[in-house]
Amino acid sequence: MKPWAYQPQARDELAHEMAWYEEREPGLGLELLDLLEQTLDRNAEHAMPGTRAMASAPEHFRRLLITRFPFALIVDAREQSGSCSPSHT
Repeated sequence: MKPWAYQPQARDELAHEMAWYEEREPGLGLELLDLLEQTLDRNAEHAMPGTRAMASAPEHFRRLLITRFPFALIVDAREQSGSCSPSHT
């Protein structure tokens, strides 16, 4: 299984989004984090998970959609450890 690491800016954005969801409904921010982690775990075994991030992006930048939240993870599938960044869809 490929271990994933959040980019520093992505960690900050994720903390901000989790806090925003927690203010709306207690537990919702943690649910977002849980779904992000589940999505990464489900796709860890695939060499090229998800779909291409955008038509102009290199093939190794992949987009993984998150259920229930308007987010996607952008992953760099070529790195041995992998890196990811959440983004609004």
